[in-house]
Amino acid sequence: MKILIVTSSYQKTETDKFTDFMYNMAQEFRRKGHEVLVVAAHYPGLPKKDMLKEIPVERFRYFIPSKFEKLAYDSGMAVNMRKSHLAKLQLPLYMLSGTFAVMRAARKFRPDVVHSLWVFPQGLMCAIAKKFCKFPLVINAIGTEAYLAKKMKMGSMIKFAANTADAVTATSSATANAVKSCGYGKDIQIIFNGADDALFNPGNSGAEIIKEHNLQNKKILLCIGRFNEMKGQRYLIEAMPEVLKKFPETSLLLIGEGPLKEELQKYVQSQNLQNNIIFLGNKAHEELAKYYAACDIFIIPSIVDSHGVAEGGQGLVTKEAMLTGKCVIGANTGGIPDLVINNETGLLVEQKSPAQLSEAIIKLLSDDALRARLSEAGHKMAKEKAAWSGICAEYEEIYRRIKKPD
Repeated sequence: MKILIVTSSYQKTETDKFTDFMYNMAQEFRRKGHEVLVVAAHYPGLPKKDMLKEIPVERFRYFIPSKFEKLAYDSGMAVNMRKSHLAKLQLPLYMLSGTFAVMRAARKFRPDVVHSLWVFPQGLMCAIAKKFCKFPLVINAIGTEAYLAKKMKMGSMIKFAANTADAVTATSSATANAVKSCGYGKDIQIIFNGADDALFNPGNSGAEIIKEHNLQNKKILLCIGRFNEMKGQRYLIEAMPEVLKKFPETSLLLIGEGPLKEELQKYVQSQNLQNNIIFLGNKAHEELAKYYAACDIFIIPSIVDSHGVAEGGQGLVTKEAMLTGKCVIGANTGGIPDLVINNETGLLVEQKSPAQLSEAIIKLLSDDALRARLSEAGHKMAKEKAAWSGICAEYEEIYRRIKKPD
């Protein structure tokens, strides 16, 4: 089957340490024997045409000179538009250029199906192109784009794109509801974004990490994510004093970079928590496997930020932790509750609640049997719903259903 994937961003090089889900999805389809072409936004300094691990990539430029392209990549479109007026002005140009890029690719590649990642703006671009090129279209609503489009008075565009598609999927119940709130009335199939279950598995060892950071005989908490408002690390840090009263030999490892990192480091110093909270910076994706293996509990304390943005999916790190067989505490926001089911596959807490976070951490550290039960159930669910092989099989079923007869 010939699959055309349309996305706002894609892995820049084969050696890029940042491995995104779009890249992993394309590679899984290739491994299954499909012919894949990726159409993605251009990034300054990259060629317009590329080949990454046997998958051709066509990047469309949307601003001249290209070094001033600000809309896609980096922190994502929503954040980029908040930070840059130029990025905001580039949205119409992006959509126009992207629509023509999809039409060119469709006429040349002649795909059996076009798979749009994000309902806006890619879904809208593909929907317009479909009117001219008549291809089967799957739109995958991934994150906050439906919320933001509605906030920007563009809900009618979401409705048009979704109604034009032959099938609409969403990465979480929350995202599906956001699309429906724009006026789309048909069924939306929930299909998670995947994680690498070959890299992240219970057989991994964390001994090297424990030795490197002198964590022997300590309880280890882990949180991975960009230091921004939505990720909510502040509330986890504020929960630590209560945890340390009960379990003084506890260390919280924080992996990531971001605009709030320095502020949080200063706060940790002011509370004299620097011996128990360790900022580790960014780590290569492959390295994360050892950190998951080393921890006792993984925590994702995400919130709905001041712009109304929450985790659109369950969080890639949540899936990776569960695939490693670790117990997860998650905030009850966005798509997290689809995977972290309270007292079944993990513990859920209300957002922005250091008290509930500390209570959940203490509960799990105090009860090895509970932690083991939740870890096992979480691992089973992640294997069933978040491994790429199964996810791509679900999409293959949709493709076969909507594909034109040969």
